[in-house]
Amino acid sequence: MLILLALLASMSAACTSDGGSTSNVGGPTTIPGEAPTTSGETTTSTAASGEVSVPPAEAATARNQVGYAFPPAPPVPTGPTDDALVGDLDALFAGLAAGTDTDLILSVGQSGDARAAWLLADLHRFIPPSPTGDALVTSFENLTETDLDSDPISARSTWQSMTDHLMAWDLPALDGYADWKRQLFTLVD
Repeated sequence: MLILLALLASMSAACTSDGGSTSNVGGPTTIPGEAPTTSGETTTSTAASGEVSVPPAEAATARNQVGYAFPPAPPVPTGPTDDALVGDLDALFAGLAAGTDTDLILSVGQSGDARAAWLLADLHRFIPPSPTGDALVTSFENLTETDLDSDPISARSTWQSMTDHLMAWDLPALDGYADWKRQLFTLVD
């Protein structure tokens, strides 16, 4: 028991330079024994104790659970949804019981309104790998100016990669989104 306590005490001392805590939540981080570094225009300096003060990050990049850094969010139009896009979405979701219309999916992908990507992701959740699934991915990538293959998660679940991107960007949905999604989920139920 005494040996275990001695081992724990030596490990604790090795983890901090002064035997105390080095937590600085919200402030600069102190790294024991590191040499001064330069990051952009901010240069860190070595303190008298041989520690380096590193300023907190000013802006962080959103990352998923495997470290993939999400690209910048696509441009998002403001105002009401284009009438042609509304017509395509109405036709696409009204016709789901009979099947999916790949031409309508591709038309949505060419609309230029990234907000429609939420509906493509919702559809993709229920579409198995197929030409229709490929059209959903292509249309999503067109709308969001993204290459999903660069996200390692997409190898396991393209749908998860799509939704992860949309949530990381905090991308707004189209007006009427809930009505189209309701049609899809009612059909699934």
